[in-house]
Amino acid sequence: MKRLALIILCLLTVAGITGCSFPWQKSEKAEPKYDGYLYFLNDDHTDLVREGFRFEGKSGQALAEMIASRLAANAEDEHDSPLPDGVVIEKVLIEDAHIHVYLNAMFNKASVTEQTLCMAALVKSFDQISDANGVLFYTDNQPLADNAGNVYDVMTKEGFLYSPSIYPTEAVSQTLDLYYGDKNSAHLKKESVSVKTSGEEQPVRIIVQHLIDGPAFEEETALIPPNTQIISAVLVGDTAYINLDNGFADTNVKVEPSLAVYSIVNSVTANTSASLVQIQIEGKTPASYGGEIDLRHPLKTKKSLIK
Repeated sequence: MKRLALIILCLLTVAGITGCSFPWQKSEKAEPKYDGYLYFLNDDHTDLVREGFRFEGKSGQALAEMIASRLAANAEDEHDSPLPDGVVIEKVLIEDAHIHVYLNAMFNKASVTEQTLCMAALVKSFDQISDANGVLFYTDNQPLADNAGNVYDVMTKEGFLYSPSIYPTEAVSQTLDLYYGDKNSAHLKKESVSVKTSGEEQPVRIIVQHLIDGPAFEEETALIPPNTQIISAVLVGDTAYINLDNGFADTNVKVEPSLAVYSIVNSVTANTSASLVQIQIEGKTPASYGGEIDLRHPLKTKKSLIK
């Protein structure tokens, strides 16, 4: 018995000197500390997810080039690069206090959804560099412009109300002014809805989902086909891009097309900083929705439909 006690005492003494631990001892593992985050695509390419990374002592131009290199590859946890197929970052320069990101011409062939997610990921990743403020994009060495030929202004991470939903924060209550149909589905009628949301949830998606779910009161009617699914929803600058599946084009739902469309447009512009809403169906912008609404261009609020 004395011999056993002596052996244990010796082992404990050695462990104390060398800093070793035994299987029965719990080791406290420090949480990893990151300098920032890189943003990648989730598995079904409908949202962004983030991965922590360290600056490795780099800053300015060197850090920008490291971020560009890492974004071009898949994340360590195998999430996909935010760059659409065939798109590469040709160069990234820090000049005039801005980060200038040059993409090849293949970016212009990507869908609106792919372009939007890509820009959101790049801006949120690059805009962590303290030496510059905001990102300017170029394709084929020309300033990036929208379908109407308007050149995009400097983009900052604050302008993208688009955050990875896998990192929930404390829920907060807010009131949304949503536009459903009136009892006869002849006009739009406002309904104020109190919702609890995470600070990292995408507000545009929340708004559209509530419109799909329908109103809480019998005095209003749902205008969006109930089998509609949201593919993506993101706010870029002053424009909200909403991509819905073919359920939105369900011809069995007898609703005035203009009411369905402006139910979304008016609701989004009433509750976010968006002044324009671009609606897509399966990533496309049809010239005629329901035979009367042109979705090829972003739409503004239409107050004349509100009762």
